[in-house]
Amino acid sequence: MGKENFLCECLTLVLSIYIKQLIAKKDLVQTVCRESFGVVTNEEWALHKAPTPKEVTEYDLEGKGGPSADDLCINMRGKVSSKWNHAVGELLLDTIHKWKQGQAWNSLPERSDTYLLKIVTEQLEHARTVWRDAQPRVKVDGALEDLAEVEE
Repeated sequence: MGKENFLCECLTLVLSIYIKQLIAKKDLVQTVCRESFGVVTNEEWALHKAPTPKEVTEYDLEGKGGPSADDLCINMRGKVSSKWNHAVGELLLDTIHKWKQGQAWNSLPERSDTYLLKIVTEQLEHARTVWRDAQPRVKVDGALEDLAEVEE
């Protein structure tokens, strides 16, 4: 019985450490996203300034403009997998790597860029959902919802 208890305790400890590391990775990504976009609460994503459709089209078709670390914005109207949002993800990934070198995050285990980009994409998708939910919809009579109706 003693050996089984010891193995069970070891497994519990390993799982606990693994879960803490997963949570820490997600915390790092979430912190980088919020800092990069100047967002503190989830509700603030509703106020995010999205690029114009023209800016997105010029970037997609001609490679002009596009997201930059100085003025980072998510393409809220397009797919999360769009060329624009992929570039946003890459910029955030660069920032994550820089932050990971800092004292507070350097103890986290290494993970692949694919893994980190998956978490970044989840964060971008969440931001897009909050933003879209806050946008006025067209009512049956063809008019746009007012602010009070959007908040309902």
